Amino acid sequence: MKTTDAPRTLGLAITLFFSYLSGAYPDQDLRVATWNIETISAPGTPQYAAATAVLGRIDADIVAVQEVASDTDASYLDQLALDLGYPYVAKAPGGPFGSDRAALLSAYPITWSDFASSVQLSGDPQANDLTRYLAEVVVDVGQEDWLRFIVAHLKSGSTNTDEYRRALEAYRLTQLAQDAAYQDVPLIALGDINADLGDGALSPTYFTSIPTDLPTAFVTGADIQALLASEGLRNDPFHFLGQTGLILDAVQLDGGDSTRPSSGRRLDYLVASTDLTTLGVAAQVYDCSDEGLPSSLPLAGSALDSSVCPTASDHLPVFADVVVPTANTDPSERRLYSAILPYARAVMTGETATGFASIINGGTSTATGCHLALPGGIPATFSYQITNTANIPVGAPDTPVDIPPGGSQGFVFALTPSVPLPAYEIPLRFDCANTPPALSHRGLNTFILSAKETPQPDMIAIGATLSNDGVVRLATPEATTVFSTAAVNIGAPGNLEIVADDGGRGLPLGLEVCETDAAGQWLTCGTRLDRAVGTDETLYFTVIVRGEHEPIPFDPAKNRLFLRMKAEGTTVGATNVAVTTG
Repeated sequence: MKTTDAPRTLGLAITLFFSYLSGAYPDQDLRVATWNIETISAPGTPQYAAATAVLGRIDADIVAVQEVASDTDASYLDQLALDLGYPYVAKAPGGPFGSDRAALLSAYPITWSDFASSVQLSGDPQANDLTRYLAEVVVDVGQEDWLRFIVAHLKSGSTNTDEYRRALEAYRLTQLAQDAAYQDVPLIALGDINADLGDGALSPTYFTSIPTDLPTAFVTGADIQALLASEGLRNDPFHFLGQTGLILDAVQLDGGDSTRPSSGRRLDYLVASTDLTTLGVAAQVYDCSDEGLPSSLPLAGSALDSSVCPTASDHLPVFADVVVPTANTDPSERRLYSAILPYARAVMTGETATGFASIINGGTSTATGCHLALPGGIPATFSYQITNTANIPVGAPDTPVDIPPGGSQGFVFALTPSVPLPAYEIPLRFDCANTPPALSHRGLNTFILSAKETPQPDMIAIGATLSNDGVVRLATPEATTVFSTAAVNIGAPGNLEIVADDGGRGLPLGLEVCETDAAGQWLTCGTRLDRAVGTDETLYFTVIVRGEHEPIPFDPAKNRLFLRMKAEGTTVGATNVAVTTG
């Protein structure tokens, strides 16, 4: 395998995907959930096992969690996401008051995330009036559709000062919901509001002054101070939530609406924008004690014992099935498409991993100031540089470039992780000054980065299909076909586990991996292979793909097959291809 193969393969992948995106799509169903998980607890503990069981039973596509209690707890959340099959995770930092933080787990690529502070929302550099950061996350749910999430965990407590802080935080949430960059994206605000819709009117109705018993570090933003001096701050978080969207009516199957059984209060909510609620939505509070009662939304797996939910958390999860409206965007307005090779790299902490990327301008005018960027929260430095047609870097690093209509531009990028990373899948940002960013699609333009304190294999892998266009095509739903992979180890020697999968999609396929020699002769086959690899050694694999009597639509954004090479459980190399029948 030669690195000069990369531009051609990259071009095939992105051109194919560009052609595919020329049509419109139907609306699609999605399940979302929110849960104050009351800490994650370590893997292997009863609480961790219970939380895994509850989330597995709900089987949501996207889950917001609150009360991730510490950095250690955040690492347990990463493992929970892996165990449940959520490859994408966005985690807010702890603070500003306390160490609790919110997070979002997604089966779909996270295109963008940010963690809003008082300074950002108020414009006041001295402001420090949020108990916990608000997490804003944009998810690419496929078919060119995005969903925006705001994950909140508002101040708890029943004193007037607690109510002031909670009302202020709800006001800040409304400010964040008005983010101009994503006004056209359907929004779901969700989390632990720490107030009950049934509480009735609070006193005072409006705050007109700052409480005197706030924490020393608490500084009310200048915008709120101006509000207090005029009409006042409404002492009702639901007043502000109602400006964001419709508060979904979620109840337990026994008719109760409590999400914190010990207090009997409803504290956890989902709020959806009208472009979602007009298409229909159904919500439910999941309680293990309700198993067997009628009228439940569909659940996965077997019924849970009534003891599982209280073992997992003192809150109950709330989930909803929503219909995501298709964007139906004119292809000439979509503008940017992108791809990355290789799909995965593995380095030591402090070492640099490089990759190639490409952007196509699908619009009818020049895309200006096009560049690559690292999303927030990734502990790594990042740089990029444009390349010529021979994939040789040219020009100055980190310099944006203009791309003419219908044109493409290649890039080389470099990431240097500062801490160990357990196979972190990064949705790199591809953006231009006068266009929306390219949508993120797992396997096509995401990048898996693994970093350890010790040397590890680093398998540079490229896949090939019989049609030579990055698509595995089964002639019929019962047919059998193959795709092949070559991978060279530019890292340390090690022992590999080689597996094929469909990214958790549950496609009606059987997959088997065979190692071959350079001439294509099969050596050994299995659902999993174990193989020692030396430095500079090239390995060859063929994946046998067997149809299981059900058609697979042509949807390369979702329907993809992955070949992964793991060392000590960590992905150190991977490649992927699209798959369809017919």
